[in-house]
Amino acid sequence: MDASDLTPEQRKEMEEKLKNMSPEELAQLQAQQCIFCQIISGKIPSKKVYEDDTCFGILDINPATKGHILLMPKAHIAIMPQLDEKIGGHLMQVARELSRSLLKNLRATGSTIFIANGLAAGQRAQHFMLHIIPRVDGDGIFKYEKHIIDLEKRKALRGLVAARMEQLTDWEDTYASEVVEESKVEAEEKEEVVAEIEEPADEDESEDDTEDDESDETEEDETEESEPEKPGRPGEIADSSLDDIANLFK
Repeated sequence: MDASDLTPEQRKEMEEKLKNMSPEELAQLQAQQCIFCQIISGKIPSKKVYEDDTCFGILDINPATKGHILLMPKAHIAIMPQLDEKIGGHLMQVARELSRSLLKNLRATGSTIFIANGLAAGQRAQHFMLHIIPRVDGDGIFKYEKHIIDLEKRKALRGLVAARMEQLTDWEDTYASEVVEESKVEAEEKEEVVAEIEEPADEDESEDDTEDDESDETEEDETEESEPEKPGRPGEIADSSLDDIANLFK
């Protein structure tokens, strides 16, 4: 039953029960409600690619690319701060080997390994996991708009972070002045580049460039027509199902 369907009396009773539960009982209750814990226990079918005493790896049913793996601890751990060093270190070792297998078996040219930690970071499951995603050049995954922050805001933000770090640790911000100077130089260089780009070009040069561009395009078209597409390029897995990909790890 969903919590929104409960009456005020039932909700109050549930809250009282939760308050009186021990941490172990709460963890057990969370595990019972977690879909990934049910997948790990075998109650819900999945395409398993890896398993040991500590972790469990499956293929994502809504992959970013073919071969997208979800690697998670068998113990119910909701978010990264609950992860201890031993389990975390083991997960990274396994992720390294799975990434190596993806590069070899799926002929990927790279892999993205990331953690969505918390709702604001895109975490949708109530179970901590690593995403291991095979990549190829130009696949267009994770494209985002770049937000350029001006120099003054960057300086203010850096000052706040540095002050907080000094409060929490013995770290001293000895490189603040050097970084600020480097930022100023970079900003000046960018302004010079923009000024050069905005300068009008001579008409003769423009016509020459246009002719060169047209000739380059013609050569490229001829090259594309003369070279048929070769099967088996890196990252191509034609008509492969989850079962096909999972079998590569058997």
